[in-house]
Amino acid sequence: MANTLTEAFKVYRKDSPQDAARVLSTAIQHYTAKGNFRRAATHQQNLAEVYEMEIGDQKKALAAYDTAAQWFESDNAEALANKLYLKVADLAALEGDYQNAISKLEAVAKSSLNNNLMRWSVKDYFLKAGICHMAAADLVATKRALEQYRELDNSFASTRENMLLTDLIQAVEDGDQEAFSDKLFQYDQLSKLDKWKTTILLRVKNSIEKDEEDFS
Repeated sequence: MANTLTEAFKVYRKDSPQDAARVLSTAIQHYTAKGNFRRAATHQQNLAEVYEMEIGDQKKALAAYDTAAQWFESDNAEALANKLYLKVADLAALEGDYQNAISKLEAVAKSSLNNNLMRWSVKDYFLKAGICHMAAADLVATKRALEQYRELDNSFASTRENMLLTDLIQAVEDGDQEAFSDKLFQYDQLSKLDKWKTTILLRVKNSIEKDEEDFS
């Protein structure tokens, strides 16, 4: 029955995403009832993608990605789980749930430190978590987090990501929007800032503007 429902999902997906989500949700319930969480996780990821791409319901997508990640993790598929936890972090931050994003990014970073294939990505996870800390408008927590990242990964202190976060924190503290933009421009010349980082950083920059207006 579950296999038939997943076939129906494929047919529905293009023209009727709501129906696609409905039949796939039912299929997933059958797989979990049988204890087949690995297969359920794969379909739960597909469900999350439909919510995100076809239906445009970011909150449902976020919850579905999170559930899929937990099921992959319980099945010892750490790489698959981490990939989805990063997706959860991206969506959570865009929704303004910075604490959720931070906890996911920091957890994935820590689990990647001892993995030679993933280790090179850690500095980017720390950068994204630091940006979320700034977006949450808590400079004390941001500084504390940055210190923790340097302790967790000795090589992080010498990275451009660490220097950027340090400079941006200073610019926010000084209420200097021009310095904030300048540091981002310099970084972007060598390491292109993606759309997600640009979106969240723009919120931080706008908060500097707002603070200046409040002060005046």
